[in-house]
Amino acid sequence: MLFQVSQFKEVIYPDFHDRLDPGRLKMTEEVLQPELRASNAIQAGIGTQDAMLKPRPERMTQVANPYHFGLGSPVLAAAAMDKRAIAAVVLFAIVVAAGSVASNPASAAGGAGTVVGNVSVGGYPEWIAYDPSNGYLYVTLSDSGIVAVIDGATNAVVANVTDGTRPEGIAYDPSNGYLYVADHDLGAVSVIDGATNLVVGNITVGDSPYAIAYDPSNGYLYVTHELSVIVSVIDGATNAVVGNVSVGMDSYGIAYDPSNRCIYVTNAYYSGTVAVIDEATSAVVGNVEVGNYPHGIAYDPSNGHLYVTNAYLPGTVSVIDGATNLVVENVTVGYYPYGIAYDPSNGYLYVTDFGSNAVSVTDGATNSVLGNITVGDSPHGIAYDPSNGYLYVANSGSQSVSIVSTTTSIPEFPGSLAFYTLLIGALMALLVERRVGRQRSP
Repeated sequence: MLFQVSQFKEVIYPDFHDRLDPGRLKMTEEVLQPELRASNAIQAGIGTQDAMLKPRPERMTQVANPYHFGLGSPVLAAAAMDKRAIAAVVLFAIVVAAGSVASNPASAAGGAGTVVGNVSVGGYPEWIAYDPSNGYLYVTLSDSGIVAVIDGATNAVVANVTDGTRPEGIAYDPSNGYLYVADHDLGAVSVIDGATNLVVGNITVGDSPYAIAYDPSNGYLYVTHELSVIVSVIDGATNAVVGNVSVGMDSYGIAYDPSNRCIYVTNAYYSGTVAVIDEATSAVVGNVEVGNYPHGIAYDPSNGHLYVTNAYLPGTVSVIDGATNLVVENVTVGYYPYGIAYDPSNGYLYVTDFGSNAVSVTDGATNSVLGNITVGDSPHGIAYDPSNGYLYVANSGSQSVSIVSTTTSIPEFPGSLAFYTLLIGALMALLVERRVGRQRSP
């Protein structure tokens, strides 16, 4: 493609004529015309590269300074060999790099995460479970007898399932696609079919059922009781109670450790311990002393540790080594930590601080707090959705569910743009120095 000076002006600056006075325009045309003719000759096959690249110091000093255009183009600056253009390029790269970080709040906040949305659910949301078969999040509303269903693809409530009078803990059973809900005041566990979002059964378990955990090795569901000394065992294949394990008064949270095939139960009010149940014998094989009022518990498969939230002051998370059943660390978090969830995408543990209206982010590799994410009032339950990488936090006080993004990677395009801009700036600097050296040489 052959170029004319007028074309060059229009490509580089559409408003070239408006910003350049006639005198400088004429001078620039006279200086650039030989170079453009040489370039066109090369493309036509009748010229040589040397004809275009041969140094012309006398011409370089005549080219109009691009900064008089009010634009400061790196292209014209290279032609004028104005070092100020290099500074502009470097400044531009810094702005781009800063913008790429600013566009990613999670990265700028040290990887903690950021709230990207809130879903109003009503009632008093407490616990959440994710159903991978349909991509829905199920939220128990304990003061309205409802389980709200959120579509993770749209983050909108798509159904409300009537469930007892005070639904609390909830767990998903992948072997049958059912959700199991602890109906605290009815002394039963409701069974919701995830395919229809209808209650298909009720299982009587005894006084004040509170939390539920699924054991994939035997297909059983284990149910804690807030005002009882037992953990009920339900066979998911028959939806019948097949046993009860005596643990301690006021058992709350529960989690399964696949590395040792044990069930861990937090005993809140009186003992401040975590009971360890051997699934093979359904017997308690140990009790681990933790902090004040142990509540939630989660398993970290990357290190084999169990993380226990201790709700009373000072507000800590006890770290239990599943291999030894000993506490290896206590991590200080916010006020009244309740729920906790593990994010496999980054290896972090997310703790809901009920009294701080925040979520504390703990690195499982170092057992240190990386940051805090402000959410709604009185956050309680929390669950991770692997289909979109979001965490869902039940805010009991504000009757909502906060959606938290934990993405920490900087977007590829802005980072690449900053890199290549700096590279161009460096090459321009080298070119300027070489041209200046040639002009000064005899």
